[in-house]
Amino acid sequence: MSSSSPTDMANRRVIVFDADTGKFKRMWGAFGNVPTDAPPNPAHPDADPQGAPQFVQPVHAARVSNDGLVYVSDRGGKRVQVFTLDGKYVSQVFIGRECKAPECGNGTDGGQHRILDGPGAALPARRQQEPG
Repeated sequence: MSSSSPTDMANRRVIVFDADTGKFKRMWGAFGNVPTDAPPNPAHPDADPQGAPQFVQPVHAARVSNDGLVYVSDRGGKRVQVFTLDGKYVSQVFIGRECKAPECGNGTDGGQHRILDGPGAALPARRQQEPG
């Protein structure tokens, strides 16, 4: 029996449904915690060195990889968290945490962007400039 693991962007959680029946199976929040929609909403991603205790909106992607783990892109929390299929927290990696608006994210990096290359390794990559 297969499962589907969509994210619930408005309510800060991963929800697992049975892919055949659509029946609810389980859900979890950041660190495998019981999800909460309590304020602050959105949570503050840099308030704690370990990251926000709940996912920060928007949590827009969850994928099961070939290693059988669930990778959750917590874009607002500037991290990717890793879980078992049952929602047990495994680890996390921060991405772009040093980036603070408005200095980052608006093309002020001279056309360089980061590519995640393995656990925690971010490599600069050159973007091709559009002719014009």
